[in-house]
Amino acid sequence: MGRLRQTAAHLQPQHGITLAVAAGTAGIGIAGGGSSALAYAAASLAVWGAVLVGVAGGWFPRAEPPHAAILAGTCLTGLVALIGVSIFWASDDGAAFEDLVRALAYLGLFVLIVVASKRGEVTCWLRGLAIGLVVICVLALGARFEPSLFGGGDLDFNEEIRAREGLTNAVGRLSYPIGYWNGLGAAMAICAVLLAWLGARAETRIGRALAVGLLALPPPAIYMAESEGGFIAMALGLVVLFAALQRRFSLLPGLVIGGAGGLALAMLGRGRSELLNNPGSALAESQGTEMLVLSIAAVLIAGLIRFALDRPIESFQPSRRFAIRASAASAVLVVIALVAFDVNVDPADRWEEFKRAPTAAEAKAANFLTGSSSGRYQYWVTAIDAFEEEPLRGIGSSDFEPYWNRHGSLPVTIKEAHSLFIESAAELGIGGAVFAVGLFAVVGFTGTRRRGMLGGPPRGAVAAGLGVLAAGFAGAAGEWVWNLPAVFGPVIVAAALLTGPATLPALAPRVGPPMAFIRTRRRFAGGVAILLVAWAAICAAGLLVLAQRALDDSRDAYFRGDVQDALAQAAEANQLEPWAAEPYVFMAQVYRATGDIPAAQAAIGEAIERSPQQWRLWIVATQLDIKANDLAGARANFDRAYELAPNLRRGSERYFRGLVEQE
Repeated sequence: MGRLRQTAAHLQPQHGITLAVAAGTAGIGIAGGGSSALAYAAASLAVWGAVLVGVAGGWFPRAEPPHAAILAGTCLTGLVALIGVSIFWASDDGAAFEDLVRALAYLGLFVLIVVASKRGEVTCWLRGLAIGLVVICVLALGARFEPSLFGGGDLDFNEEIRAREGLTNAVGRLSYPIGYWNGLGAAMAICAVLLAWLGARAETRIGRALAVGLLALPPPAIYMAESEGGFIAMALGLVVLFAALQRRFSLLPGLVIGGAGGLALAMLGRGRSELLNNPGSALAESQGTEMLVLSIAAVLIAGLIRFALDRPIESFQPSRRFAIRASAASAVLVVIALVAFDVNVDPADRWEEFKRAPTAAEAKAANFLTGSSSGRYQYWVTAIDAFEEEPLRGIGSSDFEPYWNRHGSLPVTIKEAHSLFIESAAELGIGGAVFAVGLFAVVGFTGTRRRGMLGGPPRGAVAAGLGVLAAGFAGAAGEWVWNLPAVFGPVIVAAALLTGPATLPALAPRVGPPMAFIRTRRRFAGGVAILLVAWAAICAAGLLVLAQRALDDSRDAYFRGDVQDALAQAAEANQLEPWAAEPYVFMAQVYRATGDIPAAQAAIGEAIERSPQQWRLWIVATQLDIKANDLAGARANFDRAYELAPNLRRGSERYFRGLVEQE
């Protein structure tokens, strides 16, 4: 009991922050990366609830919000406002509303960190972020190596992939728990940057050794996800970290030791093809056990080596001449690598390969390793075309999917343009592009200025934040990580830390009684504005949570055979979100299953009214008309479906006859 009291006495508020950030990061990652509407709506409730209670109770802000944080917050608020306004012309109000709730969750996270952090408090936030991402990394690898110990989520996902037509190339790619292989790669890139920083600048010897040991895990995770984008993000983040770190040469030993362990694990995994390509088989199970043992050994060996070499590494102080020569040698090596790349891989040929239209299977699998863009070039071109059609207001939030279905050049269905910046321009117009780019520009500029600030945060924390920002930028530029809060959330954390009070020099302790909080008109107006936005965000997120729960209850009732309860719960979802099509779609399915075709036709008609550009809804209407022996109506609905998605089916007449025969 006495030891427990001693431990509690040593606990500081920073420890609570670290624990909360780690738990939140790991939790949203385990919840499928936070991609579901229920997950990010619940996260929005949590962050805005904390803001509301803290500001109303007088606990926040803990420090004066800097102008840079206000400017970066304005960029995020601009994106939120444009998404909200675009609901008026978007083709699917329900999907646009979900986009709004997700964007409000990011804004709430940013505001919470800015108002809840104190000067010089950045390290505990980044440490918590690293711990949470390590948990995700361990779960990802563990679920593949030993499903019996870490859960069968990875196996379940691969079984789902096998069931999808055209996604055979994606089988075996590591994606659990995020739910998307390139999303996992982007998250592991950020994890590697933070572990590299902690391996060089953690406060204790054990902490540095542990970070270097764990640094062996993200590279094999990225490799098993087959995410070249993840490797690019990791490389960019580490380069920025090295360039921004004041004691940059302290980074190299940990990178070499941990990186060697990670490279060894990736190569060892490469030789176990059954584990990579056919998880769940008996041979894969045996290979997974081997890789689990090897991974534990790699972490231990790398950590022990770093621990043993800690004293010479920490005492090494390179002279100015050494630093100049080492930097020059590094530059020469980079030039040699670029020349070797140019000799072996013609950039012009590489560019032509990148632009090449992939097959449907390649586009759906989104594999960067072939040198092809896996359809990204085509997605970006189509998004730019959409921007040129509506450069001022955009086509509307969440409307890239129907636009692609009408104008896309590949016979695949996609929802995102695989680039935050290009998709923001397409859906939200020039303002969306300016706010998206402006967010990264403001944060990067502010972080660069604060990097060498006298009396600033110790141990290179600003450099770590810049490394996270760079890795996040790479992910956002080539992927749809905005829709994965477990991946883009850490970028928002870094943005709030780099522009907020946390990376400013800590103030000297005040002698005497604490200074009273000075209330000015500007502070009062800012507090009122935050409270109003918090209340609106909580209402929007709460509405979405209740609607999603009602839909989940409706599905559960249907599967247990209680049709009346299923319809009642779906009707409740309709009342909560009268603008959304999803509840009506489910009601149409229930009515069809019970044989009430007129009611099903009415329900799908309501869904089409709310989302008229979704070709799948017109196919459902076609099937219902065939059930009702209305072949003329079925033909009209079918023709409308393929006006909205002309490239998805070749030989549509044969497909229509197949629907008639099926029904």
